[in-house]
Amino acid sequence: MRVLANRLFQICVGSLLIVGWVAGFAQASPTLDIASSPGSSTAPGSTINFNGAGTNTTFAFSPAPDGSDFTVISEQGGTGAAINLTGLISGTYTIGAITTIGSLQTATVTGTGQLSIGTAATGGVLTANLNWVDIFQAGTSGDLNVGGVLNLSNVSYTGSNADLQALALESVGSATLDFTFNPALSLAQLTANGASNSTSYSGTIYTVPAPPTFSLLLCAGFVGIGCQSWGAMRRWRSSAQVLVQEATPA
Repeated sequence: MRVLANRLFQICVGSLLIVGWVAGFAQASPTLDIASSPGSSTAPGSTINFNGAGTNTTFAFSPAPDGSDFTVISEQGGTGAAINLTGLISGTYTIGAITTIGSLQTATVTGTGQLSIGTAATGGVLTANLNWVDIFQAGTSGDLNVGGVLNLSNVSYTGSNADLQALALESVGSATLDFTFNPALSLAQLTANGASNSTSYSGTIYTVPAPPTFSLLLCAGFVGIGCQSWGAMRRWRSSAQVLVQEATPA
């Protein structure tokens, strides 16, 4: 019973260490909240633009008068140095075949582009390769990369902004984006031949350790637990042998 209790304790401690490591790394990067860059009295702000063509429907991003696609409006876990920085989203993305589940419509998104934050005048430019993974629309609301999967790669930055430096400590990350059409437009309507629709948007950006890093951490944790188990078993076997020898008549 004592061996079993010790074993459970070892497993719990090892599991807590793994969770602590993962949580610590997950919180290392600030999360940036972004929104369409504002317009002026004579020109609209930045937008996401859908050009309907059935399964060849594409979308891309148009800049605001200042030339930017989005502005960092707030952040969590950083110093605040990234707030008010502007960024760009390049590339043209294609919406695939639509799947309908009740009022929800979803589709895969293909195509790659680049996301960038900052300018030379604000301490340098962070860049990352970007793909949007999927799109969904329900009622007036729509999202890109709704699951928040890792869709940023090759994150790079050599400038002086502390929050962008923190983001670039990891080479992969996640960008999500949400938008609204009111009156509501379904994906079927957005992708209809000849349809052209634009709207503003908001989203989040953060980075995380690459998956191999997580795998190594988990393996290290389980190897540690395994070593503890092996040590406990060897001690148990030694104790058992001693008891057997003491119980055996001379």
